[in-house]
Amino acid sequence: MSVQAEEAGTAQFGDTTVSFGVGTTMLTLPDVTSMVTRTTSTPPFPILQSFKFSDDFYEETGWNLNGSIETPFGADNAIAFRGFWGRIEGGDDFTCTGSLAPQTNCLIAPLFDDPAVNQIGGTLGANSITSNADRTVDIWGGSVETKWFGAPERMGIANGHTGGYFSVGADIRGIYQDLDVRMNATTGAAINYNEELDTTYYGAFVAYGSNYSQLLFGSLWEKLGLESSFRVQGGVYYANTDYSGNLSHSAPFPGGGGDPSGALSLSSDDAAFIGGLTLETRKHLSPRTMLSLKSTYEYYSWVPKMAYNNTSTGGVNLTNASRQVGTEIGSDDAFSMSTMLTLTIGLGPDSLFKQ
Repeated sequence: MSVQAEEAGTAQFGDTTVSFGVGTTMLTLPDVTSMVTRTTSTPPFPILQSFKFSDDFYEETGWNLNGSIETPFGADNAIAFRGFWGRIEGGDDFTCTGSLAPQTNCLIAPLFDDPAVNQIGGTLGANSITSNADRTVDIWGGSVETKWFGAPERMGIANGHTGGYFSVGADIRGIYQDLDVRMNATTGAAINYNEELDTTYYGAFVAYGSNYSQLLFGSLWEKLGLESSFRVQGGVYYANTDYSGNLSHSAPFPGGGGDPSGALSLSSDDAAFIGGLTLETRKHLSPRTMLSLKSTYEYYSWVPKMAYNNTSTGGVNLTNASRQVGTEIGSDDAFSMSTMLTLTIGLGPDSLFKQ
C-alpha cells in the first residue's frame, strides 16, 4: 500500500498542460524475514523463533516527485505523458538471545545450502545476535495515454466537462528495494547482508473518468463553487523481478560454527493486475487558477516477497516442517492510496478556462 500527499503546479501553454508536483508518500510492502533463527544446541534442532529484518513498512513516510504533459489533438482527443518518482526509507532491529537453561543458539543460515559444507554460522549458548537493518524503496513510473472525451471541452481544464472520457495507455513502473543489514554476535562475529530486489512492471491500461454530483453535500458544493470528478483505471502487467543478495562476515564463528558467507542472484517473471480509483474535488480560484484535492486508491495483485534459506544439511539440519529450504522469490499483494493538492495556472487564452 502506498500513501502519497502531493502539492503540484500546472501551467497551460496554449492547449498544452504541463503539471509538476512534490509530496509525501507511504507504501505498504511485505515484511522482510531473515535467515536468523533461534534453536537448541543439540539435535533435532527445532526452530524456536524466527526474526524479521523489516516489519510494518507501511508506517514509514517518504517523498515523491511527479509531472505530466497533456496536449489535445482534434476536437475530442488528447494525449498525455506522466511520470513519478518517490523514495521511502525505514529501519528496524531485533535481538536473538541464546540461553544456558535450556541451552539455545542463534543461527545464521547461508543463502543457499551446500550439503558438503557446514555453512551454518551461529553463537554459542547464552550469547546473542543483534541486527540493525535499513530499507530503502524507490518507486517510479511513466505512462502515455490517449483520451477520448464525450464533449469538446476537457474536464477540469477548459469550460467544464460532464460527458466523461475514455482512455487507453501504456505504462512502465518500478518498485526497487535495497536492504542493508548489520549483525553482531556477542562471540565477536560481525555479519553483513546486502540485498537488491528490483521489480519492473510493463503493461497497458484502460480508464474512464467523469464529473459527478455530491449526494450528501450537493448544496454545499454548489454554494462553495466546488466540482467533483472520478477516474477508474485497470491494467494487466508483466512483472520482472531481479534479486541480488550478499551475506558476509568479518570474523569467524567460534566452536566450528560454520561459514554462511555467499552471494546469490535470482529472477522471476510473473503477471500482475494494477487497478485504481481517483476522486478529485476542485475549486476555480480565478479564470486562470484552479485548486484541486485528489485521492487515489490502487491495488497491486503481485509484489515480491523473499523467503530465505534457514537450513544446512552439512551442519545444523533444522527439523521443523516450517523450515525454508533454499532462498526464493515469493509473492504477495498490496494496496496503495495517494492524496495530492494540485494548483492549476493558465498561461493560455482566457477562453480555455472556466469563467
